[in-house]
Parts: sequence; structure tokens; C-alpha cells
Amino acid sequence: MRMRVLDASVVLKWFVEEEGSPKAEALLEEHVKGAARVVVPDLLVYEVANALRFSGGFEAREAEKIIDALWALDLYILAPQPDVMRSALALSFSRGISVYDSVYVALAKELDLPLITADKKLLSRLQGLKFVFDLGRA
Repeated sequence: MRMRVLDASVVLKWFVEEEGSPKAEALLEEHVKGAARVVVPDLLVYEVANALRFSGGFEAREAEKIIDALWALDLYILAPQPDVMRSALALSFSRGISVYDSVYVALAKELDLPLITADKKLLSRLQGLKFVFDLGRA
């Protein structure tokens, strides 16, 4: 079974219709059907909740339902690990990205999995990393 790391910029598209949502939904469909497995750091849950809170498009109850739906998807959610955090810090310093963003990159790197993101700014900072892919090209 294929496994991949998705960041919050992709997962949010499962719940908010925006550019790239059809491609993100296709990745979700593969996960739901068991053709691929989505791996994420536990940070993703916080990032999705925060994005829903501050998007201006959701009431509290709607956001809660989305978070419940996220849990129901049975994503492979990983807690922080020392090796991943060391790698995340190194990536943060070397690539000039936030530790939050670098956690996804480090997780993919440490697990030898592809990372898919829709974050164009992040992609520009990760040029040359062959395991990082743009959702638009995934």
C-alpha cells in the first residue's frame, strides 16, 4: 500500500472548496478506499482547527463537525518523535521555514515517504527535495 504525508494546506481542501480541492479529494478517496494511506503529524489537527476558526467561514459547531469528520477518516496520526523534531529544526534553520512547516517535511524525510503540499511559498523554499510534491502536479 502506498503511503504519503499530506500537510494542512492539502487536508483543508477536503472541507473547504478552493483551488486544488478536486486533486486533494482524489487523494482522500484513495485513502478511504484503502489504496493509499495518509500519514500526518498530530500538528495537522491543530492547524486544521485553527484555519477553520480564523477563516471567517465557519461557526463553532460547523468547525467541530469538520474536526469530528477528520478523526473519522482514520488517518495515521503520529506524535512527535525525537528524530523527526531534530530533523525539523535542522530543516527550519537551513530552509528558512517555520518549525510547523518543517515538521511535515521532516516526517516525510524520516519515513522515506512523499510529502504533498499546496503551499506555494513552502514549495519555493523546498526546491531540490525530491520527495516534496506540489498538489497541482501530484
